[in-house]
Amino acid sequence: MTKPYAKDDVEELSSSGRKRVLGAALLVGFVLYSIVLVFATHLPNVNTIVRIQGFDKVLHCAAYGCQATLAIGVLCITGRASFRNIIILVGALACFGGLDEITQPRFGRQAEFLDWVADCVGIALGVYFGRCFFLFVQALRNRKTPPS
Repeated sequence: MTKPYAKDDVEELSSSGRKRVLGAALLVGFVLYSIVLVFATHLPNVNTIVRIQGFDKVLHCAAYGCQATLAIGVLCITGRASFRNIIILVGALACFGGLDEITQPRFGRQAEFLDWVADCVGIALGVYFGRCFFLFVQALRNRKTPPS
């Protein structure tokens, strides 16, 4: 004889399905964003309206911060955000940024060490703030409502 599903079991299954869908969406977003990032950093230099010295470092930081936020989101949603996995993620993204930087001269761009440093700062900030955000959301979900 099978036991009928309790309301909590159905909600847990539904939550598990939502987590899988959200994790898959974040992973697809991460992959697509990474592809766009590579293309954007390998296009020939285009004159822009903003000509502030060093502004490109801010753009590098923001671009890699967004990439890292998507990546840490995948780890958090799938329950794989252990310290070890986060360190591996940061190392892999830093290598990605370094490889991206050293391949740019083949496409008429200039490779700069400080661009890679800005990438790494963005990665660190993206992972940190992304992880804080997911921990905050998790704490909100786990918070028990006070009795009325």
